[in-house]
Amino acid sequence: MTLIIALIVFGIMIGVHEAGHLAAAKISGVFVHEFSIGMGPKLFSWKGKETQYSLRLLPIGGYCNLEGENGGSESNRAFCNAKPLNKLLILASGAIMNLVLGYLVLVLFYAGQPTIVEPVVSNVVSGTYAEEVGIQPGDTIVKMGNMRVNFYPDIKFFMLKNGGKAFDLTVERNGEKIVFSDYQPYEDSDGYYIGIQSQAQNNTFLKTAKNSFFLEIFLGKLLLSGLWDLITGSISVSEASGPVGIVNEIGNAAKKGWIDLLYIVALITVNLGLFNLLPIPALDGGRILFVLISIIIRRPVPEKIETAFHATGMLLLLLLMLFITFNDVGRLFG
Repeated sequence: MTLIIALIVFGIMIGVHEAGHLAAAKISGVFVHEFSIGMGPKLFSWKGKETQYSLRLLPIGGYCNLEGENGGSESNRAFCNAKPLNKLLILASGAIMNLVLGYLVLVLFYAGQPTIVEPVVSNVVSGTYAEEVGIQPGDTIVKMGNMRVNFYPDIKFFMLKNGGKAFDLTVERNGEKIVFSDYQPYEDSDGYYIGIQSQAQNNTFLKTAKNSFFLEIFLGKLLLSGLWDLITGSISVSEASGPVGIVNEIGNAAKKGWIDLLYIVALITVNLGLFNLLPIPALDGGRILFVLISIIIRRPVPEKIETAFHATGMLLLLLLMLFITFNDVGRLFG
């Protein structure tokens, strides 16, 4: 059952991503030879007006085969001959569709919950700095350090990254903003906290829409923070998860219930969308980078340079994926 659920999840995310590329290509007048969900041997396909639509065996990706995608075409409907803005639209649309899907999944995630915890103080923990400086029930946490607090998870994210250092805490009370300078968090066995408790409030459509939007931004911050930690060595590459680990997490979430499954699906699709926009070789973001360079220098980047860049990046990504998959399997079997 886990595998079936994972295949459905991957199929939807891949299909939505490639559908974004397909729609943008059609709008831009670029000829699409084939639209495929999955890679490898073809399971079945059908011919549209001009595009072949295929379902392939391996659910590890998909593609839109565009005319002149890698250059070498004289057709006026070739990707390589399209206007730069049309190229940017085609390249970015896959990731944008993943982000749209992520938001819709998060709306379902919140809509399934009768209450939502907001960054509003319901109780002050006795003996903490919050009690000492006079934070009161009803205060709304609006800013921590230089970070604006849009919803409750922002508080946890800030405390996780800030640790035990003092910071400026801003609350809103009766329409007035009050700043507590050099605010001192307190520590217990689970980490650092600001010394307040918040109660869940009745959910509404507006709260669902608002929290879904800010949770998507929050998930993006988690991805970028994790990537930065990898680059700086704060966490090891061996701690990252690949397809095997993701399938395992999908299975665990499905066993807990559909709310947990929706959260995992949203996390994966938002990460997929944002990761594809990063200027990494072989990804959409890497190709977007070359289009932007061509706009700046007012001429195309030599095809050999771009091809070598993406080929090298693809090789490195494959090696990294093999390494992460090996670690995933190792973790599964202890």
